[in-house]
Amino acid sequence: EMEKSKDLETIEHANERSDTAAGTTNLDGSVNLATKYKDETINQWLRRGEEEKPMFAELEENGVLKFICNLCGSTHFGVKNLVSHYNGKKHLKRMTDEQWSTFDPAKECPKSGS
Repeated sequence: EMEKSKDLETIEHANERSDTAAGTTNLDGSVNLATKYKDETINQWLRRGEEEKPMFAELEENGVLKFICNLCGSTHFGVKNLVSHYNGKKHLKRMTDEQWSTFDPAKECPKSGS
């Protein structure tokens, strides 16, 4: 019964955000980077056991778009460089070695406080 009321609450909050175009936020309210940059992978979150975090953080400094890979700790300028990073051997090897899986926060709500 608790689950049901929580879902209703989420729906109500989503309706309150009518100023935001559909699909621009994830279920936890964070920015949906897939919608923003037309790339599904950029929006992925990492999960390992109870730990969850966005795979990439987006930063804009003096008009320059940067992404930080929260898995590797590396910085990438622009979407193209980020794409080549997440398809790269080092990033993929780290995912496997450290046993991370990914999920889409637009479809599955991240656990709060992680």
